[in-house]
Amino acid sequence: MVAATESIWTTVSGLPRGLWERRLLMVLQAFFDDSKTDGAALILAGYVASAENWARFSDEWKEVLSIRPRWRRFKASEVCASSDEITRERVRFHYNVIKKHVLADICVAVPLSVFQTVCNECSLTGADANPYFFAWNCLITTITNNVHRLAINQPIELYFDSQSEKTKVLLAWEYLEPQMPRRWRKLIKGMPAFKDDEDVMPLQAADFVAWWRRKAFVERGTLYRNPPQPVPWESDDGAYGHLYGETDYSRIRAALLRSREFTRFRLTTSLRLLSYEPYYHWRPWRLPAEDQS
Repeated sequence: MVAATESIWTTVSGLPRGLWERRLLMVLQAFFDDSKTDGAALILAGYVASAENWARFSDEWKEVLSIRPRWRRFKASEVCASSDEITRERVRFHYNVIKKHVLADICVAVPLSVFQTVCNECSLTGADANPYFFAWNCLITTITNNVHRLAINQPIELYFDSQSEKTKVLLAWEYLEPQMPRRWRKLIKGMPAFKDDEDVMPLQAADFVAWWRRKAFVERGTLYRNPPQPVPWESDDGAYGHLYGETDYSRIRAALLRSREFTRFRLTTSLRLLSYEPYYHWRPWRLPAEDQS
């Protein structure tokens, strides 16, 4: 049986021993998934952690999957809405593994009906009217504008599910990458990579958070709650941080109108300067002692 950590080790292979060990300690990896409700919302969400933590996470996640009855993989749409108490307890076990190892969750939300309304009003077509391209730009903006909150000073590697998202992500990357400011390029390590979620445990965690964030956004119209509640049974999520970006009518309209005034090669700059100014919610990975009372 292939060890769960092997999918993480492959990202640092090809380097001499010592270099890959140091890289394992330093490199940050973010795994993402999307979740969409027709006509309601498009969510891109995932978790970021060091490769070392992802390796530990993967072994523990696989152990929980092996609890009888054994699950082949964790699929949020199949288990998170279950009313069976045993299944719900298994989901809690998985969430506890996530809390133990991740640095932060990152999520952006685009209300699809609002986005389409703005596109119709502004007569936008093609890439400018593609909600996935817009959401992907928002995701990169959320990461690059807020990594200082995570004390991140090295590039982040991005990973997506090869089965469901590869074509969409590649198209979005091809459209946006030539226009990315230099400082963005320093924080995003090359083009996204694609893995199979049955082999790469962190992608199953990304599926988990994307499903819950979409559910929360559709039900409440916002990602925010004080305190934010990642799952129904969890009221204290102070174990890790949160970077949220969500858009409303005025922000989407401002972004798309401004982008139309610029050439294609200035699109990202326009979105960065005006436009996409999401609300961000942040809670530190470790709360100060005086705040934990």
